[in-house]
Amino acid sequence: MAALSGAFIHNFCRIFPNFSPISFLGVFAADGIPSLDQIDDMAAIIVNTHSSGQPGEHWLLMVFSKARRYLYFFDSFGCHPDEFYPHIANFVRTLFPEVEWNTFPFQSPETSVCGYYCIFYLTKLFLECGRESIFKELCSQENADQYVVDYVQEFCSLTNRL
Repeated sequence: MAALSGAFIHNFCRIFPNFSPISFLGVFAADGIPSLDQIDDMAAIIVNTHSSGQPGEHWLLMVFSKARRYLYFFDSFGCHPDEFYPHIANFVRTLFPEVEWNTFPFQSPETSVCGYYCIFYLTKLFLECGRESIFKELCSQENADQYVVDYVQEFCSLTNRL
């Protein structure tokens, strides 16, 4: 399975409705994470662990509440935000005293489907699924990597028909 480009992820996520309680701010390189000054409260970003000018390495999802200074950090390998130093770790430490993250490694280390996981997770959040139900759904799959790829591809084909 081929890795997803930032452009694909950005274009896909533009379909999310504006009426969702979570605003999608975009797709960013590690050194290009935007200021949170212009968001009301709940927002999400997808961030690559590489800095701009580099080819891209691994996609992460961050969903935050500015008012509560709370961050949910999703990494398909189950890593803590501090493992992504300096840009991502500093962003998280500076702005969010309360951080939750998944510790379960859903993604196989032999695959490059992290972008699919970010889209899958964000789509489920926009559909108002709770984190626990998303976790259970992924854990119940024999091959979670293939499951998220199939989900995103099916979602793409459905939205292309609209």
